[in-house]
Amino acid sequence: MITVQFLHDSLAVYLFFLFLLSMTAVMEQKRELEKKEQELYDMRVNILTAQISQHFIYNTLTTIKHLCRKDAALAAETVDEFSGYLRGNLDSLTADKMIWFSKELDHVKNFLAIEQKRFGKRICVIYDIQEEGFMVPALTLQPIVENAVKHGITKREQGGTIHISSGKDGTDYWIRVRDDGVGYQVGKKMKTKGTHIGMVNVTSRVESMCGGTVHTESRFGEGTEVLIKIPMRGKHKG
Repeated sequence: MITVQFLHDSLAVYLFFLFLLSMTAVMEQKRELEKKEQELYDMRVNILTAQISQHFIYNTLTTIKHLCRKDAALAAETVDEFSGYLRGNLDSLTADKMIWFSKELDHVKNFLAIEQKRFGKRICVIYDIQEEGFMVPALTLQPIVENAVKHGITKREQGGTIHISSGKDGTDYWIRVRDDGVGYQVGKKMKTKGTHIGMVNVTSRVESMCGGTVHTESRFGEGTEVLIKIPMRGKHKG
């Protein structure tokens, strides 16, 4: 005959096992969260190291050195632009939320201003910014623009033009970067590892942080176009 004490003991054992199962689930969720946080940090480090190359730092400092001899005011201006560029990259390590596109655009303008001082008339930039009041993952635009400079227009002896535009349609904000550089084969892994990492991270973050898309078209000898779409009502982490 089943006694009341037996039922109490059985219930206690059952509840104990339920407690163990729940604690196991909690620990597993904690480990999964820590894993995702580490992956996010690693991604940020990859983005940073991909974006701040030793060559860019060396070339910028060399440019500033030459400007100090020729035009002190222009050298000081370049120092400010370089400081803004570095600050934007370093801030990305702690940017786990979306940032305003206008801030990302300012970051890109610092980079392009430095490169224009270095390459002169070989780099022409045209802006057509119709929308700034929306949010994007940090370092979304900059890697694309840097690729346009490094692997696109400066590969031509005469240089070229980068068009940066933004706007919105019925459901999305969009950003377009177009250059008339040398182009490349879309879908083929780029020879420069940092460049490949940068583009992979841009696509991954746009998809995961805001449900957006990144589409690239390129033709040899004609140039490259990258189109980013950010849903107006997407899953924004910011």
